[in-house]
Amino acid sequence: ERGLAAAGVPHQSLALATATPAELAAEVATRDPASLVIVASPMRALPVLQAAGRGAWRPAHGIVASSDLMSVSFVEEAAPLLRGTSMSIAGEIDPADPTSRDYLAALRRSVPLRVPGIEGARGWYDGVLVARADADAGPGASPAALETALRTGFTGIHLGLFELDWATAGGGPDRLAFFRPGDGGSLLRDGPAVGLG
Repeated sequence: ERGLAAAGVPHQSLALATATPAELAAEVATRDPASLVIVASPMRALPVLQAAGRGAWRPAHGIVASSDLMSVSFVEEAAPLLRGTSMSIAGEIDPADPTSRDYLAALRRSVPLRVPGIEGARGWYDGVLVARADADAGPGASPAALETALRTGFTGIHLGLFELDWATAGGGPDRLAFFRPGDGGSLLRDGPAVGLG
């Protein structure tokens, strides 16, 4: 929120913790925003979607959701609540990129009946990253050596379509892509990835 204010982007915040869907619907309709940006857990975000789907009010420019909501279970629950309102979910992982396809192939080999999900793909990406750091840190590396390997050797690591950078304060992707809900909880890429920073 501070970043929006610093960039001069007009915005309003709405606390989600205690409001019911009916209270949210009334408050959001009163404010009448052109778009909604949701940065919340799935449990907190679903009432917002219920509110956006109630009555005559709809955000004219749709809903953009944070990557915390990029999960199959959330998309399955959210889709019927949208009722024609567009929603894009920002994501640091593309379910269709090569690393995600590697995850899918490994999952099918080890647990053939398991339904793949974005949560599993995220775990796979984390595992690939830690495995690479472990190999760089050397055999029997201590946690401190592993952390040093992440901090010093992991600038510009490519995982799928995204490049991850790591610094003293942590790391993250250099780009995000946006996805829209599809049938059966799928996430469909909605345009090219955009650069961060």
